[in-house]
Amino acid sequence: MKTRYWLVIAGSVLIIGLVLGKLFLGAESITSWLVQWLEDWGILVLASAAFFAPYYVALLLGKHKAPKLHIEFKDDDPYCRHEKTEKGSAPYYCHFVVVNSGQSQADDCEAVLEKIWDSNGEKDHLKWPERESWIPVNLKWSAEKFFRRKCFKTIYPGGRRYFCDIGRVNLPEDNENFGFELPWSFISQDTFLEPGSHKFQISVYSKNAAKVTKKFVIDWSGGWRKIQGEMQERLKMKML
Repeated sequence: MKTRYWLVIAGSVLIIGLVLGKLFLGAESITSWLVQWLEDWGILVLASAAFFAPYYVALLLGKHKAPKLHIEFKDDDPYCRHEKTEKGSAPYYCHFVVVNSGQSQADDCEAVLEKIWDSNGEKDHLKWPERESWIPVNLKWSAEKFFRRKCFKTIYPGGRRYFCDIGRVNLPEDNENFGFELPWSFISQDTFLEPGSHKFQISVYSKNAAKVTKKFVIDWSGGWRKIQGEMQERLKMKML
């Protein structure tokens, strides 16, 4: 921040100096037509430049140092794996990762499950019908227990990976279904997926970073398996 302000001050001083030089010192080396043009319009142009230059300098520096979010995913460990819960069971979880490749922190980042499509037997995912009644809801940042921290996350630059939960397949005693991991949901809205093929859209929003959006396709034959390889055969997920 200090560097930005010093550059703005230096640019303003330089432009103002040029204006004052024209006003009080003149410029005999300039051709006559250019002198006439400067006398008519130059002072106005330079004064305008002096007024707007600090704004544009600050704007350019702000874009250079702005946070930049990316979503990463692979259908493999640690993105998709069995994870033990406090009860000792091991549901099969799927996560994606958010990375900030910019030069400043991204504040109040929230991951939102925005849309869902169901295949209904159609192979081409571009033809799958969208759930028209779906209302976007937050996904949960991994390993967070407090409600606000489940929904909002500060993502710092430097290469650190921030995991966010997509969903999980529960054990047989817990109905063995695939459910999205949500800190809250609407009672009237079904947050589980039936065995089959589905597509969903996730966006990550931030107070000071551009939105990033990705679509995922899941093929699930149903059921939970204890062995990682067998589970990966039953549930396959890819990011488009």
